[in-house]
Amino acid sequence: MRVPGRLNISWVDDNTLKIEMDAGTQTRTLHFGQAAPASAQRSLQGYSVASWETGARAGGFGGGGGGRGGAAPAAPRWGQLKVVTTNTTGGYLLSSRNTYSENAVLTEYFAAHSDFGTDYMTVVTSVEDGGNPRIVSSTFKKEPNGSKFKPTGCEVVR
Repeated sequence: MRVPGRLNISWVDDNTLKIEMDAGTQTRTLHFGQAAPASAQRSLQGYSVASWETGARAGGFGGGGGGRGGAAPAAPRWGQLKVVTTNTTGGYLLSSRNTYSENAVLTEYFAAHSDFGTDYMTVVTSVEDGGNPRIVSSTFKKEPNGSKFKPTGCEVVR
């Protein structure tokens, strides 16, 4: 979620949200109410468990549970999406070559907001890997449609 690019967000079913990134052709799958199965293999994207947080301290993403075939779920007025990812193979956190291990826990908060008539989504990410958490954020501007979404592969140079 730290590489500049566009996102395509859609519901797979009532309990699964898919986030596709055009930079690197990556896909995140967010599972609502489903813990990682014991047999799940580690991957670069890991296993992500999502939940809606609503209330006075939550940010404004909306919420209320799963979706349905691409349609947004019924949403309370304020909230944010919390995603906890485990079961990764480890990798690079940023272009500065900071690494994280397979034991890392990635916690993300997705919050939608509007500024001066433009809609945005900000993702605040905390990576805990046996020490102080590393915290970063990314902001994405909402596009009117998916016409600019053009997935492009990438290569990691070591």
